[in-house]
Amino acid sequence: DGKLKMAQQKIDSADLKLNAAGINLDEKLTPALGKLADYYTKAAPAGTFDLDFDKIKLYKDENGEKGLLLDGTIMLNNCSIGQNKPISDIYAICDIDAEYKFAGGLEKCRLFLNFQNIAIKDRPINNLKLPVVIDTNENKIIVENFVGDFLGGKISGSAVIETDKNSKFSQYQIDMAMANVNTESFVSPKTAEKTPGQTNAELRIRGDFQNPQTAMGRFIAEAKGIKP
Repeated sequence: DGKLKMAQQKIDSADLKLNAAGINLDEKLTPALGKLADYYTKAAPAGTFDLDFDKIKLYKDENGEKGLLLDGTIMLNNCSIGQNKPISDIYAICDIDAEYKFAGGLEKCRLFLNFQNIAIKDRPINNLKLPVVIDTNENKIIVENFVGDFLGGKISGSAVIETDKNSKFSQYQIDMAMANVNTESFVSPKTAEKTPGQTNAELRIRGDFQNPQTAMGRFIAEAKGIKP
């Protein structure tokens, strides 16, 4: 739905809207992702998603290069990440504001993910708010001040992940805290009966995905209710 402007039998500019449902997260999406294609392949996502874009603007810049401005919502339905699905049960709404250049792929991207549910190795996190900036100029993925409900308590933090010239993950920094988390649910998430006891913890770590032995950090925890 929208308007198209033609020039010499080619689309010169456009203002469009797009709605689609039940799209598969698979390898068919890779060619459209530009600089993010390698990240997508490594993440090995699965599941389906819906699209609701109120703004898709095709334009030409001062050099005649074509680009797209994207503003809309992606809804993730029962998705997972990783070959063995260590991250699963993803139900989320993702607001996206991005610019895509036909010659060079994704130029900039700002996301705000609102997770109804996400599980990390069978440990569910609910109502997780996750602002993400993908900076293709600085080759960084920045997660800004996330917060969510985690096993009866709260989880919060931030992260920065850098990539090299080959789009491989390199240096990273993660700061994370847990407060009033049920100890037994955290230690043994599949245990049916949960005894009282809470865990508070802080994690700060820096490292390089390409040189894991160089990782350095600090982990401080206080746990009550651990069974012998």
